[in-house]
Amino acid sequence: MGSRLRGNDDSRRGRFRGSDERDWLHYPGAGARSMKVAIVADDLTGALDAAAPFAKRGLDTRVVCLPDGIAAAARTPCDVLAVTTASRHLPAERAETAVAEACRVLVAAAPEVLFKKIDSTLRGNPVAESLAAARITRRRRVVFCPAAPSQGRTVRNGAVHVEGVPLSETAYARDALSPPSPDPLDVQVKRLAAGMAYRQVAVEEVWDDEGFLVADCATDLDLAAVAEQATADPAGTLLVGAGGLADAVAGSLYGSPVAPAEPILPDGTTLLFLVGSRAEKSRKQAAMLASRDGTLIHLAADAEIDAESIGDSLNGDVEALLVQPVARGGVSLEAELVAARLGAGAAALIANGHIGGMLVTGGDTLAAVLRALNAPTLTVVSELYPGIPLTRIDVGGLPLWVVSKAGGFGHDSLFTDLVTLFGRKR
Repeated sequence: MGSRLRGNDDSRRGRFRGSDERDWLHYPGAGARSMKVAIVADDLTGALDAAAPFAKRGLDTRVVCLPDGIAAAARTPCDVLAVTTASRHLPAERAETAVAEACRVLVAAAPEVLFKKIDSTLRGNPVAESLAAARITRRRRVVFCPAAPSQGRTVRNGAVHVEGVPLSETAYARDALSPPSPDPLDVQVKRLAAGMAYRQVAVEEVWDDEGFLVADCATDLDLAAVAEQATADPAGTLLVGAGGLADAVAGSLYGSPVAPAEPILPDGTTLLFLVGSRAEKSRKQAAMLASRDGTLIHLAADAEIDAESIGDSLNGDVEALLVQPVARGGVSLEAELVAARLGAGAAALIANGHIGGMLVTGGDTLAAVLRALNAPTLTVVSELYPGIPLTRIDVGGLPLWVVSKAGGFGHDSLFTDLVTLFGRKR
């Protein structure tokens, strides 16, 4: 089935690898091309996570960073467009409305495949948003598979497990902002869409029925099998999953990845690490970077960045700038306020030309930076590690590398590895 949607694409895929031919495709008068994949995510890091597997296979891939930029981006030709509805923390009804509005815009672009990105631990409103997307796009079948085996997330008997533990017994079930529903998936579907059939399916089965299908999945091979079946009827199917399913779908439809990009920071600039997530994994990664020689550490107790004073301290010998807010007097600021202050400070550093690349943890923080930079769209270049996309924006005519990740993703040495990868190891 891998050639199902490639068709003429195999003869054109080389165009996506070379910048000259890609630029030709965007030249006015060159002719519009149809959108291959549209991705709707409930947060920005999710949109990037799902888009990266397509970019690393040579497809021209864009991510809309703010919901109010979706309509304009949908009018710009590209192969893959991922959007965020910023709806993870919204009440279910408002989340449904946000997804419905995004889907109405994307349907007009006639994408060949529609993918609804959800959190692998079902935080937010995954069922309600998926049903809203299916309704607006008139998809008769929803294939729901939030598994991410490489991150320890699997689906067994229609229920998500994390490292073998039922989701309801993990810390994710007690998430402070948007915990998963305590109800099983079948109960949620029956409550929200009483007329829709619900069925748990195994990868060895043949799925030829309509309705809401929850696919069991324990391994990457299972994910590949899910992707093959789920894309057999792309016009009638809404694919719903995490980054793992997005990667499997990209592999099924567009083959193996092309050679990855090799980002290098411009001379005299520094790599910024902006840690907006409070996840334990991010704290470990930051701690390892903080212990590295040659790193300027700036712990902003009140989440404010003094761009002028920090900028004066930066020079070509500083490998990385780590900004990690810590509570002052044991009092933590509201997450939105932290994100806004980090975003404004980081944007000031970038605008002053001190930063050549940045890693940002947490979708709210990344959105705040991009809003402050007036950068509504990211171009996805590749995927550095599973779940860690590499993107690029232009700031004042100069390129800025952007690496982003969800707070709980990545290996412990990720931050220090990125310093080496970006060519700044002394």
